[in-house]
Amino acid sequence: MRDESRRGRASGYEHLKNTQPEPGDQQHGDWPRERLLRMNARFVERVELAFVTGRERREAAAAMASPHDRR
Repeated sequence: MRDESRRGRASGYEHLKNTQPEPGDQQHGDWPRERLLRMNARFVERVELAFVTGRERREAAAAMASPHDRR
């Protein structure tokens, strides 16, 4: 259901279009790149362990991956 009280009003983000970049804006999201890389490495390590111990199958994991993830 649409909130009729907001009809015709700006989205609330309009003021962001005209702002100048500030230090730190190059960071995407809340995590610094180094932290994302560590999180990814830990995830990969645990998934590989799940494959080795038989708790996960590569075929099942591949079926869950997006076609855009494959390079």
